[in-house]
Amino acid sequence: MSWPENELEPVETYLFQGENVRIGKYDCHRNHECFAATESISDNMFVLAMRPVWIRRQSRNFRYVGPGNILLHRAGCTIERKRSTANRDLAYWFAVRDTLFEEALSAHGHTKHAPRRAVLAPPALQQMFACTFQDLRCGGVFALEVESGVLSLLDEVCRSIGDNRAATTDYVVRPTARAKAKRLIDNAKAYIDENLCEDLDLDIIAREIGLSPFYLCRLFKSTCGITIHEYKIRQRLARVVNELVRGNGSDLTRIALDTGFSSHSHLTRSFARRYGITPSGFRRRQRRSPSPSLGSSMLT
Repeated sequence: MSWPENELEPVETYLFQGENVRIGKYDCHRNHECFAATESISDNMFVLAMRPVWIRRQSRNFRYVGPGNILLHRAGCTIERKRSTANRDLAYWFAVRDTLFEEALSAHGHTKHAPRRAVLAPPALQQMFACTFQDLRCGGVFALEVESGVLSLLDEVCRSIGDNRAATTDYVVRPTARAKAKRLIDNAKAYIDENLCEDLDLDIIAREIGLSPFYLCRLFKSTCGITIHEYKIRQRLARVVNELVRGNGSDLTRIALDTGFSSHSHLTRSFARRYGITPSGFRRRQRRSPSPSLGSSMLT
């Protein structure tokens, strides 16, 4: 969103900035001069409202947007706010590179205009948002993690807002296309596994496979049931488990860095989220009962 530089800090906070995605928080009190000003949107983006607000786009009628609602904004459109019962407008915005934004719209049949209506985020989508915000707050996130997560969010937003028409670009449904998709995803997995400890970004993987970042994320999720980042973390954690099972877990910080995690705490958070136990707890359990089946069960 484009405010003059000296007015940006009171209302906007940047949470992440990458090659394909930017994330920010808009928090503006209704008495602030920016609240009622007509604003020009500088990027294609989707916005998650956290407080109720009345919004008018492109000089149309004001429409109520409640908490948990999602709006898509095209670059260049203008919006204006009107006071509601809340004392502020609080929202999170996700700006996406133009070509990827257009691909997401096209994939769900929106070929001419971004949908104008707001949609209430279903529970699964709300959970995806919550996990994204939690990761940003905890720190230690990588560009691949954030960008692939946001593109998955955008795909689900377009699906929720869409009219359920079959997308002309949905090549996953045809048998021959499924075989091609599987080969592409196998290539993506192989490349990730070969460079597991590297801080790969989405553009590098997409370029290696020959797909755009959006379609790589979409194809990977539809084929594997998990995001690219989730796959990479799962593979890294499998290496950690193997180290612990072999009794090489005396220095968890070294294991964290050797397997591509940014720190001991980053490893612990990821390990506990997937397995429900910390690496230290798993190591202690292994010492009490060094059973190969315990280690192998953790790899699933």
